[in-house]
Amino acid sequence: MFARHRAASDRGAAAVELALLMPILAVLLFGIAQLGLALRAKVSVTHAAREGARLAAVGASNGEVIAAAKARAGALDAALVQVSVGPASREIGDPVTVTVSYPFSAFGLGPLPVPGPQAGTASANNSLLTKTLTSTAIMRAEARVP
Repeated sequence: MFARHRAASDRGAAAVELALLMPILAVLLFGIAQLGLALRAKVSVTHAAREGARLAAVGASNGEVIAAAKARAGALDAALVQVSVGPASREIGDPVTVTVSYPFSAFGLGPLPVPGPQAGTASANNSLLTKTLTSTAIMRAEARVP
């Protein structure tokens, strides 16, 4: 009874609208996926720092702490994981600090330079798609390390 008749000029309008919106939806989908990967990497870095601090607190050497933190970094590339432990010698009750850093690259791309005072450099702190994820854990030493 209420049949609609499309004008000849409306033919293909849905395909054009889809073609215009598809790149926006694809970028949004990839952005959500990258956010998930970045959060997973941040959780892995935090876990590695905590596990390293736990091990350092019970009297492990700095070399053992660094190896354990890199091993517990999950699916992250252990060659890129940077671990620092301080202080070198510890007494019972001293705070032990373990810092873990990892350069996260969005979309698996390396650093892209950003214009600015350091234009032309592609360092981890001056890039568009690379962010250094860092986590620090501090615990009190329960054992002495000379």
